[in-house]
Amino acid sequence: MRYLFLYAMAITFVIMPAAIMFPLLTTGHFAGGKWEIGIVEVVWGGGMLIGGVILSIFKLKGSKVVAVNVMYVLLGLTFILSGVLPASWFVGFVMVTAIGGISLSVFNGCFTAIVQTEVSPEKLGRVFSLYYSLAVLPSVIGLLFTGLIAEVIGVNITFIISGCLAILVGILSFSTRNLMQLGKIKNI
Repeated sequence: MRYLFLYAMAITFVIMPAAIMFPLLTTGHFAGGKWEIGIVEVVWGGGMLIGGVILSIFKLKGSKVVAVNVMYVLLGLTFILSGVLPASWFVGFVMVTAIGGISLSVFNGCFTAIVQTEVSPEKLGRVFSLYYSLAVLPSVIGLLFTGLIAEVIGVNITFIISGCLAILVGILSFSTRNLMQLGKIKNI
């Protein structure tokens, strides 16, 4: 379980700084305005809703740990694509943003299901409380440097770096044997 939490906190740390820069990317790179910012935000939220609907309709047949790891990689790819798409491809950016929202939602749903399955009910509240308290710390640290990062290296490059780091987290999580065994053995 500790690896699951560690990688989930790492993904929060690498994604959060870029995620709050969607409006900056929309206005700066894609030359959008208020409407375009609104579209991107609605599509991100809509993607998250679609991800939730997908999880509620279809029962996941395989390992939820594998699904979480795949979502790390997919989320990373959407951030990389957001950073490298040409300025004239706003529609492509919107579609990539929707896929990112879906992948984040599927990650959250599978992560929660894993924790609920692996942790005994009497410890569940404490485990979630501890996780969410600890998950906030890396995101706050990442958010503190967001302005500096955007100013020094640019918003596009921030998205590309965040995406690459998210993919690295996904690769590391796939290569962590104890994590991949989660669900096969009871840990808590």
